[in-house]
Amino acid sequence: ARGFHYADVSQRGPHRVDLRLDEALSEAPFDAIDDARWRHLVDAALGPGALLRRRALVVAAPGAADQAFHADAPLVPEEVWRDREPGASARPPPAHSLVVFVPLCDVSAANGATAFLPGSHAPWTAAALRAETDAPGSSSAGAPAVLSVAAGDAIVFDSRTQHAGGGNATDDVRPILYYVYARPWFDDELHRELVGGGDATAAAARLFPEYPPPR
Repeated sequence: ARGFHYADVSQRGPHRVDLRLDEALSEAPFDAIDDARWRHLVDAALGPGALLRRRALVVAAPGAADQAFHADAPLVPEEVWRDREPGASARPPPAHSLVVFVPLCDVSAANGATAFLPGSHAPWTAAALRAETDAPGSSSAGAPAVLSVAAGDAIVFDSRTQHAGGGNATDDVRPILYYVYARPWFDDELHRELVGGGDATAAAARLFPEYPPPR
């Protein structure tokens, strides 16, 4: 199956779904989660005007396989930075958006801990990773960091960071809430433009590497 992708729900691989809940997450029991725990990190990285762009839930059911490494947002070209934030330095490019994972259960290698590629948010490391794809063993990118965490912990990362959810070999679902914060000018329209350049098929292929377009 090629999966499905709609405005509020997407399949991110067999037995793995992403539910865009937004306002539903402001109701019980989710309203007990206070983003004050990490908001100071968001403000430090993105500025005090950063906006909460998305609240969602990704669920890996039993049998979910390892994801392909992917980033949740693209790199922003220097010319876009200069246009959106005149006078700001885009070298090295700062974060334009952050993601916060909040697992609703303990997460380990058994039920699908997320692996991150340190430094992959930076253009030079991203280029090395692309080279690795073309010629395995050629890059200097570091080994993945696999994070096992307890229910209620928060993982805050740059949305350009390459990461991959692990497979779920247990009999229980693995639900993770996630929040996306961004600078005011980095909205869904710009995101789509940078990812696919207006080409919906190309955008889908980059956003959902588990389902490459047919050849």
